[in-house]
Amino acid sequence: MRIIPLLYARTFTLIGRDDLIRKLFFHRPALFILGKIPEPAQGNGCAALLPYLDGNLIGCAADTTRLDLKTRTGIIKRLIKNLDLLPRIPWELLPVKSYIRHFATNPSFGFRGLPIMASRGCPYSCIFCQPAHGKIPRYRSVKNVKEEMTELKESYGLRGFNFCDDTLAIDRDWALDLCRQIRSSRELKSIIWSCNGRVDRVDEELLSQMAKAGCRAIWYGIESGREESLRRMRKGAMLAQAENACRQTRKAGIGIRANVL
Repeated sequence: MRIIPLLYARTFTLIGRDDLIRKLFFHRPALFILGKIPEPAQGNGCAALLPYLDGNLIGCAADTTRLDLKTRTGIIKRLIKNLDLLPRIPWELLPVKSYIRHFATNPSFGFRGLPIMASRGCPYSCIFCQPAHGKIPRYRSVKNVKEEMTELKESYGLRGFNFCDDTLAIDRDWALDLCRQIRSSRELKSIIWSCNGRVDRVDEELLSQMAKAGCRAIWYGIESGREESLRRMRKGAMLAQAENACRQTRKAGIGIRANVL
């Protein structure tokens, strides 16, 4: 099976970035996929991209296995199970200094860092959210994630990372293994990081290991302070769980970031 690298961008990230667009097309990896361009953005240079796109995406880019180049649409056929097969972000082609500066100056982070993703998929059914990568959780191997963290740290002098996964610790055993591997790594022992989490998927042992591995903040989807609202949202977690998770997180020495609707 031949793996074809894809470059997928949410439309708004390319609005007004003609310099970045030209640089990316000059270094064509293989295929360029862009989500449907909304009308307000068409006057900002995005519409000019259409003749150069290999596909106009419907669904999740990395999970698109068949493309109709005539109609410029991507067709979802199956989810990629082995995420280690996917190519890594070519940061050398992107304005990496801008990303690092954002992390360093943003009060939510405050360190030289970059985003990283270790898993895809969220099995929950919150009515306000549409999982971008489907409902089946899939993980990169811990070894693969550790290698990327090490390479990025050494290449760009990073202090830390933000895991952009929907929920990093859905697989508790995988999360514990990641923490062990980070702690045992000479290159990553001083790394700090943050992630998204669910209040019903953490416990004292997991939080303690995360803290020892460098976790400094967790973004929890608290969403509301009313039980009825949480039920209507189909959140699947109640206030008592949120209170307990926040108490345990603080005890572990990890900062709490709350997302509230």
